[in-house]
Amino acid sequence: MKLTMETFFDGVFAIDLDTILSLEFADINDNHVGIDVNNLKLIESTPTTYYSSKDGINKSLHLISGDPMQVWIEYDGVEKQLNVTLAPLYYPKLEIPLLSTSLDLSSIFMDSMYMGFSSSTGAIASSHYILG
Repeated sequence: MKLTMETFFDGVFAIDLDTILSLEFADINDNHVGIDVNNLKLIESTPTTYYSSKDGINKSLHLISGDPMQVWIEYDGVEKQLNVTLAPLYYPKLEIPLLSTSLDLSSIFMDSMYMGFSSSTGAIASSHYILG
C-alpha cells in the first residue's frame, strides 16, 4: 500500500489552539481555536475570546501570554454536537461555548486510535502543560 498525506491523516481529530498564522492551513489569525478533521486545514475556527460576566463583554484571551487557561471539550454523540469552551484558569465554565459545530465523530474515529497532546512552537520557545 502506498502511503499518501491523505492516508496519514485518516482518523485525525484535533482541537487546535494556535498562536501562529499559517495561511496554508486556513488559519484566520495568530490567536485562534479551531477544529481539524483528517487534515491540518481547519474546518471551523474562531478568534480566542471568553465572555466576562463581570464586564458583560467578550474579552480576548491571548494563547501566547503564558497565563494558565482551561479548556472544556464536550461532545454529544446523540446530537452530534461538538463544543469547545475556553476561559482563564479558575473562571467558571461559560454557558455559551467559544466554538460549537455539528460533527459526526463516528465517521472519524476508528476501532483503534491513539490519543495525545501535541504542541509546536515554530521559532519561539515556549512551554505547554496539562494542569488537570
